[in-house]
Amino acid sequence: MNPGLHKNKDLFVTDAGEAEGLQNISRTPVLRSSGLRFAIVTPTYPRHFEQNVRWLLSLIKNCRGCDQIMIQFVTSQEGDAPAMFDLLRQHPAIGMHANITLCVLPSHRYYTPNPIPKVPPLQISIVPLRTAYTFMKEPVEQSLHRTRRNLKWFGKYTHLSIKKYAGAAYAFGIQGIDVVWWLDSEAYLWRPDFDVQGMLEREWSRPRLYWSQETHYKWNSEVHELCPKNGTLPVHEVFKSRRPHLFSYSFYLIGKELFNEWTQYVEKTWNRTFTDIFLRLGQRESGYVFHIIETQLIVFVGGCQALNPVPEPCNRYQLIEVNSALRALINPEQLYKEYMGEMRFQGQFEHMFRLYLQPKYRNAIQRVVAFYDLPSFRMDIQYANCSLLRTVLEDIVFRRFGSAPMALQTNSDGTVGALLRNLECQKTLPIKCGRDLWNETCELQLTK
Repeated sequence: MNPGLHKNKDLFVTDAGEAEGLQNISRTPVLRSSGLRFAIVTPTYPRHFEQNVRWLLSLIKNCRGCDQIMIQFVTSQEGDAPAMFDLLRQHPAIGMHANITLCVLPSHRYYTPNPIPKVPPLQISIVPLRTAYTFMKEPVEQSLHRTRRNLKWFGKYTHLSIKKYAGAAYAFGIQGIDVVWWLDSEAYLWRPDFDVQGMLEREWSRPRLYWSQETHYKWNSEVHELCPKNGTLPVHEVFKSRRPHLFSYSFYLIGKELFNEWTQYVEKTWNRTFTDIFLRLGQRESGYVFHIIETQLIVFVGGCQALNPVPEPCNRYQLIEVNSALRALINPEQLYKEYMGEMRFQGQFEHMFRLYLQPKYRNAIQRVVAFYDLPSFRMDIQYANCSLLRTVLEDIVFRRFGSAPMALQTNSDGTVGALLRNLECQKTLPIKCGRDLWNETCELQLTK
């Protein structure tokens, strides 16, 4: 391991995975099939608990080996974490298939239900921001107050970013995790008997970050405004677009070493803690676009890769400029121009299925998915409908995306949940759904 890492031992983990002052905390065991320990970190709140339940049920029903992964939920408001803990523990399906941990203060001890026999249970942890901030040695009451005020004044994206960052810090520092997958609440696993651990290992073998050069994003996001003004990374030579929107696909993995290097760079540059920077500069109109943590990750990795030699934590990532990729795969040129004319917002990969019902784009979108082996798709509430869902799921079933392991849906689960409750829509889909307790838990009917 790079001896230059983990300089701030008040916050970061040692090579043994312990944090100073917290060595005696018991841990929920995370089984694994390899040396890597993965966690799925999801920020949530009560209005999303229903979607979190559907996600967990889809894992219980469709995932093979998910007991090897830590599934972490991060809450911010007082009372949300105990409420979620009680909901999951008392749920007649989840409570029997999960080992649920509530990470509470003041003792930092874990409280779990009785051990569950017979089946390997999901490993679920619920982390309140109060617990994470205490571990991170932030001024807890002040930071919680500012975080809640930030949600009201600056919008949800900064709030989500803080929760993702704090959840990752806690996963790396307390739970012994090596790699974190940031995932929003609206996820759902469609493919039956799917090896999520194997998928994460494949993705981590060559993690990719997607950014867009041509965007009509409404807020200023010039690179010289995105980066600390006194920073040392040569990011301007990497992102030469006037207004790049550095967020074009909703699948982001971050490892412990990169997390530590990134945090140390930002904190040294700004002379503030990472969380304090978000709370001060996270507003949407600031010009720094600190409200999207994935954007900041891409900026750091891009600048880091411009160094010579490239530091190892940054070297494993591949930065993919979305518009150049789409131009190469959507042809002829006129079709690409028409596509970009209709996708005049961020997320050209993330939202590509918005145009999937248009026959002239379908083959091109299939090529993009197959070329990059994309594991997930997104359907936003603005354009999700039964016809679109049916077409995408059918094309997964009939392997029209090549060998791409398309298995997950990452957004708008509330919309899809409503479609599944519509029996007329459900009958048209290539899926098999459970009954009673599992009636909204469905799996694809894959061909042999």
